[in-house]
Amino acid sequence: MAKSLLVCFSLMATSLLSWAQTGELRGIVTTATDRQPLIGVTVYAGKNGTKTDINGQYKLALPPGEQQITVSYTGFKPQNRRITLKAGTQTADFQLVT
Repeated sequence: MAKSLLVCFSLMATSLLSWAQTGELRGIVTTATDRQPLIGVTVYAGKNGTKTDINGQYKLALPPGEQQITVSYTGFKPQNRRITLKAGTQTADFQLVT
């Protein structure tokens, strides 16, 4: 019984530690000229990606560390930015140029 409790506690502690080490990058993508939000912009880092919502906002869950963020949208120049992501939430806004 004690062995089962120890194994159960160890698994819970491991899952909590891995959950705590997740970073989230969020922000808004707008046009550079008039700062209007862009809907459906692709924001990705490696294999992780998302699209902006109706307000131009995005959220992207990534592991902490250095990340190469790419933002692309038809009719606009793609933008790349290297970000050092920490555990927790960070903000990175992008303004795209035609």
